[in-house]
Amino acid sequence: MKHFSIGKNQFNSLKKIIVFLVGSAIALPLTICGLAAQGFMTPAIQWMLGMDSKRAAYNATVFTLAASLGGIGGILLAGGNSQVISRGIILFITALFAAIPGIKIRYHAAESGKAPTLSIIASSIFLVLLMQIIRVNEYSEDNLLYLHTIIGWCIIGGLYGLFTALFQTPGGSLLTPALFLFTKIGETNSILLSLFVIAIGCGITLAFHRMQTSESEEYLPVMITSGLLGGLLAGRMLYPGDNILSGKGFIIASVIISLLYCLSQINKQPVTVSKSPSI
Repeated sequence: MKHFSIGKNQFNSLKKIIVFLVGSAIALPLTICGLAAQGFMTPAIQWMLGMDSKRAAYNATVFTLAASLGGIGGILLAGGNSQVISRGIILFITALFAAIPGIKIRYHAAESGKAPTLSIIASSIFLVLLMQIIRVNEYSEDNLLYLHTIIGWCIIGGLYGLFTALFQTPGGSLLTPALFLFTKIGETNSILLSLFVIAIGCGITLAFHRMQTSESEEYLPVMITSGLLGGLLAGRMLYPGDNILSGKGFIIASVIISLLYCLSQINKQPVTVSKSPSI
């Protein structure tokens, strides 16, 4: 009786196919909501490939960069406004500086065992945001405070950086709804800007990593391909309209995903606080 066996090369090919399918499935919903995928892809990589946390985080960052760039390309092809992208520089710089005190506060909170309290606060904030976004039906000066000046954009970027570092939430989790509520750029362009800021952060993180090590990663081509494909499809699916599955519906989904993520962290065992948050 013959026994069926799989050679090493065939097994590696099978793993790459699985990683590609899982990566595409993760990139599509997160990119279409303007969220970074590191926090979701890192544990998936560890589970599928058995990588240590450092390697998994590096691969997940490459994947997130690819997904963000794919999403940006898809949105622009679908009619997104490329002129708003320049404002992403302001958002990123202010977020970067604001993240510094957020990291310090988070570190002390983790040391004193108060990290679950921060997750509860973050969940409450997302719940308030969710109710506000659902309530808003149109852009009206009566129910929204618009921050359309340079100072306003700096305020949004600063609050986003502080929030992300302090509460360790996924990149883009606060930025997308904040842009939707407090600027006039629209739903799709809010997601576009969020992906742009995420892409800058991932690019800088990867650049620093490459300066420290020259090790090659076997699965990087799969990470890049699956991220680009999922991101591109997500970007192409974004279009203006009143359908709940477009525009505002995706922003609502973004807040719900972020809310569920924060709730999942409440009873999680404390871990080492990241010194480079995903912004």
